[in-house]
Parts: sequence; structure tokens; C-alpha cells
Amino acid sequence: CSIPTYPLHFFMRFIIFNPILLKNNDINSIVDLGEGVFSKVTASTILFQLSNKTSPDFETEILTDVESLQENKYKTKYINQNVFLENTSYTFNIMLNKEQMALSAKIKKSKKSLGECCVDIIEGIVAHKHLILDKKEDNTFDLIEGKDVKRFFIQECSNFIIWDKAEIHRTRPDYLWNQPKKIVMQRISGGTMPLVSAIDLEKRKAFASTNNIILVEEYKELYEFFNSLLNSRLINWYYANNFSNNSNLTVNISKTFLETLPIQLPTNNVLSRINDLHQELENTYGTDDFNENYELLNIIIYKLYNLTHQDVLLIDPAFSLTEEAYNNYKA
Repeated sequence: CSIPTYPLHFFMRFIIFNPILLKNNDINSIVDLGEGVFSKVTASTILFQLSNKTSPDFETEILTDVESLQENKYKTKYINQNVFLENTSYTFNIMLNKEQMALSAKIKKSKKSLGECCVDIIEGIVAHKHLILDKKEDNTFDLIEGKDVKRFFIQECSNFIIWDKAEIHRTRPDYLWNQPKKIVMQRISGGTMPLVSAIDLEKRKAFASTNNIILVEEYKELYEFFNSLLNSRLINWYYANNFSNNSNLTVNISKTFLETLPIQLPTNNVLSRINDLHQELENTYGTDDFNENYELLNIIIYKLYNLTHQDVLLIDPAFSLTEEAYNNYKA
């Protein structure tokens, strides 16, 4: 029997479709109505229309920035539906235009995935509140929380955990807490720069509001490099535009999506430069020098991924270098 065209309502901007539905039906249109459509609902509202499959290369109409549907006050673009069959979890990204999608594909092409480079990407400890204290006592350990993690910097812990394995709901594997280095990342974030991480050198415990990353033996000397990538504008742009639609609402930084982040490994010269900048960024956190060093780091990473000046402007419209200065820049 035929499937009639009909609207469906979803309270999200980030849409995950069943692959069978994608293969056998056309997504005629997706309408992003934004926030505040329904009272007491803070999430964005989406309308979409389905119909019988008509073409293997069907293009879905995307409507965003809607002021009035009746008065045709909105922005429109079209995306080939087949693109979404290749996406992680078959996600529909309604915010990218064709130029941005081409850049995303370029960043991803022929790269290793972060998941290939890691022993684990794992959420921190899950424990009841009575095990978490605001003062250090016997048999308690520093507890890194998401709020403690800044870009390239972990501030002094404000809470401590009583280490009672019998009572802790999820302690996580012991090897995680015995690592001489680990990357700790905010797990709840949002906006255009959702990935915020730093390196822990003190074998501290970390709470469930963090993701913790341990690299495989082959890359154990590259923690500073991987942390630099995760904090870069390029990788933040890639994550925000492919997996969270730049949502201003808080989102869970998903292990599933982190594992797919494209990693371009560096030459020795580039690695040495990034390591030096990483040290400077740790030392200058909270100062004007930090911002200057951060901009230098981003230029090196843009060049590492072979981005053109026009590519960079898609990620950072306020990019300060002229095309000539960017093309002539040497790490």
C-alpha cells in the first residue's frame, strides 16, 4: 500500500532516522521551527514529511530560520537524501549547506577515526551524592567534574569522592585511574565550540560529567597533539555541525560521535610545534597570551588538514589572516 504524505512532529533539531525508512521513502521536507513553539517546551520543534520512494537521488527540502510559513519567510536549501545513509547513526544534519557539507567531507576523507586511536573513550564515575564531599578527608580522592575542565586547563577540584567500591555504582576500570596521562573532557556541553578538554597528569578520579580518553600504545606520546585537535576550532566545527547542529541547548558529548572524529596525524615538525604551543596554552590559560597562542594553534591545524583560505572562512568567518598570508604561513 502507498504511504500518504503527512507531517510528523519531533522535539529536536538533530534527527535520527531508521535506515529502512531512508532507503524506502522520500523525506520530502524538514522544517525547523526553532524553540518556544509549545509552552513549557524548551527544545526545538521539527516537522517533516514522508512519501513513497520516487528517485534514488531525491533531494530533501530544508526550511530553517522560519519567521512565518504562511508568508514564506524562511530560508530554504536542498540536501541529497543519500548523504544521510553514510552518516553516523543515519543522522539528518539540517544546518549544513552544500558548501559546508563538502568541507565536512574533505575534513573526513582518508583520515583515521579517533576511535581507532583510543583504548577507551569512557564516561566518568557514577556515584551517589553521599559519597561526594566538598572537603578532603581520609580515603577521599580529588574528583574532576565537567565544570572543572577548561580548554587546556583543569582547575582545582571543588569536590572529593569517598572511594568505597562496594557503594560506588560505577567505578570504571582501574587502569583508567592508573594512567600517567589521560584526556578529560566535558561531557555536557553545547554551542559552536562544544568540545572542551585538558590533560590530567595526577591520576585523578573523574565524575560522570566527563568523558575520559586513553590512547593506544602506538600514540601514547601524542596526548598533547590529540588534546590540541579536540580543542581546535576545526574539530569543534566538525562535531558541532555534524552531530549537534550548533545547538545552544546543552547536549551530551557522545562517545559514538567522538569515535568518528577524523584524525590527521602530523609530521614530526608539525608535532613539535603543536607540543610547544600546547605547553604555552597550559601555562598561559586565562591571559591574553593564551588567545594569541590558541589562534596560532588553529592555523597550524587548518594547514595540517590542507584547508584552503576559503575553507577556513567557513569555519571561522572572523579569521584574521589574508589569503596570501595564510598560504605563505609555515608551521
